Parts: sequence; structure tokens; C-alpha cells
Amino acid sequence: MAKYKIPTILGILILLTSLGVGVWLVKSERLALFPKAAPEFTPKQVRVTGVTETGFTVSWVTDEATVGLVKIGKTADKLDQVWGDDRDQKSGTVGSSETHYVTVKNVQPATNYWFVFGSGPGRVMYDNQGQPYQVTTAGVVATKPLADAAYGTVVDAAGRPAGGAIVYVQLPGAVPLSSLVQDNGNWAVALATARTSDLKSYATYDAQTTNIEILVQAGSRGSATATIQTGNDAPVPAITLGKNFDFRVAQTSETASATVSQPVATESSKFSVASPVATATVTLVNPAQDNAVVTATQPAFKGRGPAGEKLTVTVNSPTTYTGTVTVKPDGTWDWTPPAGLTPGTHTITIGFLDDQGVTQTLKRTFVVAAAGPAVGGLPAFTASPSATATPTAVPRVSLPSTASGVPTSGVATPTLIMLMLGGGLMTLGLLWQIRFQKLI
Repeated sequence: MAKYKIPTILGILILLTSLGVGVWLVKSERLALFPKAAPEFTPKQVRVTGVTETGFTVSWVTDEATVGLVKIGKTADKLDQVWGDDRDQKSGTVGSSETHYVTVKNVQPATNYWFVFGSGPGRVMYDNQGQPYQVTTAGVVATKPLADAAYGTVVDAAGRPAGGAIVYVQLPGAVPLSSLVQDNGNWAVALATARTSDLKSYATYDAQTTNIEILVQAGSRGSATATIQTGNDAPVPAITLGKNFDFRVAQTSETASATVSQPVATESSKFSVASPVATATVTLVNPAQDNAVVTATQPAFKGRGPAGEKLTVTVNSPTTYTGTVTVKPDGTWDWTPPAGLTPGTHTITIGFLDDQGVTQTLKRTFVVAAAGPAVGGLPAFTASPSATATPTAVPRVSLPSTASGVPTSGVATPTLIMLMLGGGLMTLGLLWQIRFQKLI
């Protein structure tokens, strides 16, 4: 009898050792069976644009190049359509980029759609705090507008084409439009297809004098802003990343040249356009004016000031939030409250010291739109400079406020893995025991 106890004991020892190794592998994340969100792949600058009766576009940026996709459906529990990045759809291969641009097509008009978007090598899916985001497509309008387009080029600081950048175009009272910059630096949007904020009709504007706000996002390569009138948007003068332009000035060659070399920003921009900075002057450009309406519960407050200046930011709402921020070397600053703000009117106060060492304050009121779909049926993060997202893949990952930008990964329960590993090792141990018995 004793001769049969040796392999049984060895089998148990092997099983226990393997279980210990398996637990260590899972806890040390060397056994990557579950996708986990990582800060470098967390979606930022998420926007929904170009809503029509047949489609819409979801775009975002990540700190590092990775893949991106969008899953949609007519019900929250059945997201049965998957759409890849426009570049992937065109090439037939899956590529990685810091900018992500997914156009959903062939959907039904005046219909509510639910969606989540995936980012990162593990295809972690991000939603709206446990529920998919919603977007409503536009209804069919019988009378089509005359064709009208805005187009131009985007280049980097060295004058090279900024392929892969995303251009956002905003007409007053309209749903934003967007375009993915081509490899040669060209971009174009069909202004005439822009819908009103309520999606009931096409936006109306003066073909010569309406102001257009332009924002360019290019990930780590930088961003740019521009303001131009419709009479000078075909083409829009070249936009250089890292600069802000106001092309509304008289278009003489001398003036235009001065505008490019010394770009002038506008505080009326809906894309948080930076404004010129005077000595020891602090500005607030988002919100740009009193009673501005924001659709993000955690809006990114932005402005400009003297580099190195320390600012105190206070948001007065049912809960008061206070923080400090230092103006960056490029003269810009931004701050996001640590938690979501309730719908209604709020006040932001910026405190700083002027050249004489006297404390100065800048105060502005703003209104947070009610939760749920924003104006025009767009999700609440549309105007947010950095969407707050929660992955739906296992493990569930809940992101903190956009001020930190660091996700907290969920905990992967190793029970199933251990059961499978243990069962396999037990079977192996039993087979080894039988073989050992036959040998003896």
C-alpha cells in the first residue's frame, strides 16, 4: 500500500505549487487574460460630430498610438454593429494612431442609437458610467441645401503635412462638423450639410459674413485654432499646429502675412481659443463669456496668463471645488473639477497676483446643461475636452475625473483561471499516478 502513496503526495504538491504560481502570475499581471485600461490609451477630447439622417462620427485622441473602434445598436443591451477607424475601413487593415476617427454610416433617420467605443490593445470598451452613450440621428428634410464647402490644409511647425489630424468646424447654432486630414495635409467639410442644434433642419448662415470656428487636434503633435468668415473659407489659409489664427482681418497680402506670423486669437471661440496675454494678465477663455452653456458635467476650464503664474481656481456650486494650477511655459492653463457638477448655474473665480503683488480676481458664471442627451441629441461629453469614460469589458474600469487622467483598473477575479488550471493539473497528476502504478 505504501508504494501507492508516494505519487499521490507528489501530485498534491505539484497541484499546490501550480496553484501558487498561477495566483502569482495573475496578481503580478504576467498572465494577461483580461484586457485592462491604461492611461496612455484612455480616450480624451471625445466628440460626436457630423450628425445627419444616415450617420455620425465619433472621434477622440490617446496619448499613445493604438487601435480604435465603435460598437452601436438600437438598444443598450444589443450593440450589434462594429465600426472601425475610417483609415482602417479604407485600407482593409487595422492600424494604430493617436487620433481616432470613426464614421458610422447607413443608419436610420430620426432614430436613437446607443454606442460605446473601444481603445487600446485589449479593445477595452468605454461607456457612460455603466450605460452606453446615446445619439439621435437627424430627421429627413425634403429640401436639400445648395452645395457649399470649407477646405484647406494643416501643417506641423516644420511645414510638413499633418496627416491624421482632426479638424472640427463650428457654425453658429449648428451641430459641429469634422474632417480627417489626409496624408497630403488637405481637409474639407460640407458646410451646407450642417444641421441645426435641434436636428430639425439644415443650418442657415450668410455665405460671406458668418464666423466659423475651427479646432485642429493632432495628439502629441499639438493643436491649433482659427476663426474665419464664410466668404474666405474656400480655401482656408494654411493652419499650423501650435498656433492660433484669426483670418477675419482684411485680406491684403501685408495684413495676411502679419496675421500668420503673429496670430490673433478670439475669445468668442466655442473651442476654447487662446487669447493674447498682456503682462501679468490672466484670462479665462472657456467659458468665454457669462452665462455660457456647457454640456459636460466636468468641463475643462482654460485660459492664458504669464508663464509660471500660480492661480487659484474656485467653482461655486452646491459643492464648492477649489484647486491651484500653474500657467504652462506656453502661457496656457487648464483645470478640471474633481467631480461632476450638477445641472444649473455655477460661478468660477480665478485668483492671481498682478505685477504690483496685489491679489486680483476674475469671475464668470456658466450653466451646466441638464444630464442626458444634450442639445441636438448629442451625448453630454460632446463639448467636453476630455470625456469621462467607463470600460465595459471585464474587468470594469472606472475613470476618475479628467484632472488626473489616470484610470483605476478593476480587479480580475482569478477563480475561473484557478479552477481550470487546477482541474488540468489534477488530471495530469492522476494520469501520472496511473502510469507510475503500471511501471511498478
